[in-house]
Amino acid sequence: MTNITLFAQAIGKLPKEKIRKIIRESGTDKHCKGYDTWSQFVSMMFSQFSNCDSVRDISNGLNSANGNLNHLGIARAPSKSTIAYQNAHRNSKVFRDIYYATFQHFGQQSLWQRSKFRFKAPIKLLDSSMVSLT
Repeated sequence: MTNITLFAQAIGKLPKEKIRKIIRESGTDKHCKGYDTWSQFVSMMFSQFSNCDSVRDISNGLNSANGNLNHLGIARAPSKSTIAYQNAHRNSKVFRDIYYATFQHFGQQSLWQRSKFRFKAPIKLLDSSMVSLT
């Protein structure tokens, strides 16, 4: 039985065709052996979702999800040295372009799904923060 993680479902919502086009146009996968730009993008997204503090956390976290890596679109979990090397040497502009394309994609989706929501009764909030009087 295969379990598709929430992270894999979030990755599945990304506009993959737009991202692949950006990667192809940027040429960052030229002379690449195994750890391509998509794999690095997924690794960096994993680090944000799982609140990783180091390259070791990213590598170990992806290794623990070994059976579900095909749902993420990567062949195998990267090693620590591979992640560190590619973070240092791959052009970051491709990830900037991916960010803006994804931002634009989800912004266009939300334009069609927006609807006004009104509460029937007024909202009342209670603040329980402590205020020092000294």
